[in-house]
Amino acid sequence: MPFCIGIRKPDDDCLYCGEKDSVDHTFKDCRFVISFDTEVIKWFNARNNSNFNPSIQEKLFGLDKSPNKKELVEKFNYTMLFMRYYTCIYSCKLHDKPIMLGDFVNKLLLKYKIEKL
Repeated sequence: MPFCIGIRKPDDDCLYCGEKDSVDHTFKDCRFVISFDTEVIKWFNARNNSNFNPSIQEKLFGLDKSPNKKELVEKFNYTMLFMRYYTCIYSCKLHDKPIMLGDFVNKLLLKYKIEKL
């Protein structure tokens, strides 16, 4: 029985698309995760009046902090990090649940509030 990021599965297929799963697939190649990334970035840009268009590397490792947008970049990086947790571990890999933007946004907004406290 293969392992996917420390989680035991009966096969090595992606729970979202059925293709062979791997860390690379989960974080950057899965068409469903790519689509979800796009929706989260659109939501973030609309909510924060921003225009981020990160590369794959920036999605995975974060944007460089610019002095004039430091707080917004930190918030974006936090959002991308939480999205990786949500899609890889919390929602799909651990609980076998679909990726849902509304569910993600609600959890993220709660995280924002907690982090501010």
